[in-house]
Amino acid sequence: MLFECATITSVSKGQLSLRSIRGSACERCARGQGCGGGVIGKLAFRGQPTLSLNVTDANTFEVGESVELSVDASRVMVMAACIYLFPLAALLAGAGAGQALFGTNIGAIGMAGLALVAAFYTLHVRLRRFLDRWLLPSVRSLSARPVAEDRL
Repeated sequence: MLFECATITSVSKGQLSLRSIRGSACERCARGQGCGGGVIGKLAFRGQPTLSLNVTDANTFEVGESVELSVDASRVMVMAACIYLFPLAALLAGAGAGQALFGTNIGAIGMAGLALVAAFYTLHVRLRRFLDRWLLPSVRSLSARPVAEDRL
């Protein structure tokens, strides 16, 4: 299981909005010496990562409460493989289609770029609707006290 600490930012009918407490994946990334995941995370989230989850017991949580999210590691690995392999497959398929249709390298590059953009758009739209249902995260309360803002 993979774990992440978060603070609840809002509670509504069956839905929790959460903000991650941890700023980066690891200490090396926080210092700028890691694999680059910290840079990508900063560009993607532009601040603290937020997440909205559909949960059955949302009324038992309060705004400002610290919670722990847990997700099965094998599901995360499958999701990561899909996120990396789907755009790669689209890129190669687009390049092959462009070469077959236009017979030039420019056509292949253009079609590959269009296929890549379409793949990213598809992932963006589908993942928003699909992520919490497929990953099946569980939310567990850590404390009823709000987290101090200086730790965020």
